[in-house]
Amino acid sequence: MLQSIQNLFQPKREKVKLALCGLASAGKTTLLYKLKQGEVVTTIPTIGFNVEDADISQRHSVTAWDLGGRCKMRPLTRHYIAGMDVVFFVVDSSQPSYMEMASAELAYTAKVCMEHKIPVIILANKQDLDNALSPRDVYEKLRLKDILPASLKHTILGCSMTEQSEAFYKKISNTLEFVGNGLAVRNADEKVTSTSKGIGHLFHFMKKILINVA
Repeated sequence: MLQSIQNLFQPKREKVKLALCGLASAGKTTLLYKLKQGEVVTTIPTIGFNVEDADISQRHSVTAWDLGGRCKMRPLTRHYIAGMDVVFFVVDSSQPSYMEMASAELAYTAKVCMEHKIPVIILANKQDLDNALSPRDVYEKLRLKDILPASLKHTILGCSMTEQSEAFYKKISNTLEFVGNGLAVRNADEKVTSTSKGIGHLFHFMKKILINVA
């Protein structure tokens, strides 16, 4: 009875479906289990996909799909992305030599996201490593201005799986909150232009984070 009363006063978590895309070894699976368990775990290369549910805050519950970064998975990726609310494209910031390949993969992912009006968050991962490129440098190396359509809602965010769990969850939850504002409008009336206000708040907010981490 007491639990039932408490549930009445607890805010209902917004459920968000997100896809983790990117090259092999970019950190997608590590991110998945960071969301799930709040800690870094040892992982092996993903064959196929992994999926986990996680309550990352009082505001958000996510179903995260870790889509393998190997070539054989590519034809299937578009079918998974089509049903998502947001795509996180994970980039290994410590591997400048892979940026050209990551850029090509991101261009493909962005094309699918454009078809389904899905926002893309580029995660410049492994910012804790000494040789990691800053988010601004990753932005330039990926040639985002050239490969991403101007009408595709996107931004870039620096991150590290070694961050304290509380700070990490807050960063992801804040991102999802602003993404969610736009999605709620879009889902209500299927008018993509109506998402601009909510998505606009997201990218204004993320710009502040980008300045802080660069």
